[in-house]
Amino acid sequence: MKHLLILLFLVISLISCSSEDQDKSYAYKITFAAERTGMEQLKAKGILKEEMENALDVFRKRFHVLGVNDLRPTLDFENCEILFEYNASKEIPKELHSKLLGNGQQIGFYECYEASEILSLIFGDAMKKYVVTRWIDDQDLIDVLIDSNQIATQYMEKYFPAQMAIDVHNTETYKQPFFLLAIASDTAKINEILKNEPFKNALINLQDVRFVWDLYPVNDNSKTDYFRFYALKSNFGDPYITGESIANTNVEMNQNSGQAQVKLTMNENGADQISKLTAQNLNKYIAIVLEDKLLSAPIVVQQIVGGEVMISGNFSPDQANELIGQLNFGQLPMIFSVKN
Repeated sequence: MKHLLILLFLVISLISCSSEDQDKSYAYKITFAAERTGMEQLKAKGILKEEMENALDVFRKRFHVLGVNDLRPTLDFENCEILFEYNASKEIPKELHSKLLGNGQQIGFYECYEASEILSLIFGDAMKKYVVTRWIDDQDLIDVLIDSNQIATQYMEKYFPAQMAIDVHNTETYKQPFFLLAIASDTAKINEILKNEPFKNALINLQDVRFVWDLYPVNDNSKTDYFRFYALKSNFGDPYITGESIANTNVEMNQNSGQAQVKLTMNENGADQISKLTAQNLNKYIAIVLEDKLLSAPIVVQQIVGGEVMISGNFSPDQANELIGQLNFGQLPMIFSVKN
């Protein structure tokens, strides 16, 4: 009898809560309407309802990142619209609508080339030909200079504004994943320089290579901040693991260093992927990239099992929290616009 009364009380409580939620008033509302072409494509595939529900989950996360948690969503499958009624200190301003509608930044995991593998291609005949052709027009003289290895260091510094990141006296640096160092104002110049024919020809066999710079600068105890340049191995142009494999993200403080770090908890598929990737790259580096910038490139000392990944970088707590917000924004399955 006692158990029956408890069960009856719970049922009444649930009904009461549901009724209260329906009667609750919300101060603001906003409606997102799906772009028709994308909607028709998903409908033809028979997955429109599923993707509308996925979009609802993404929007919930985005509201949460903006600090809005008191929500009541309504899905309109027929018109492909999602109405959100919400309570907040003030209405979400129009300038933040792009935050709700835009695509979140994508994270990816890559394998890395060693510095020596790339430098041997770039700082060989390719570099000599590129630098010499910047200041000499006579083709015969160019060939003589390249063949005789007569190329002045000052010209390299002038026409190639980056320095090798290795220490020629320390063979361990040959294995590191970054191979160039440059100041912020020169990173875009290097990107363009590597599109020149001598370098394109030298790197032609590396069809899967992708170049990225650090997201945040590093300092070598001098007054100059610089960025490191990495060469990554992609999976036919794509990362080996994407943000779709991440279930949760949060910020933690490293107890030893006191620095902020980002913890990624992988879903079941992601846990299996990171386990395989780390098993295949023991004592090698893997790169964690956000869009086209490198977050971290740790060396794999053991296989990761359990699906938890810690990203340590030059993060301040604010930067780490901003990164979490970017990752939690997710990807919308179709283009939406604000209806009202």
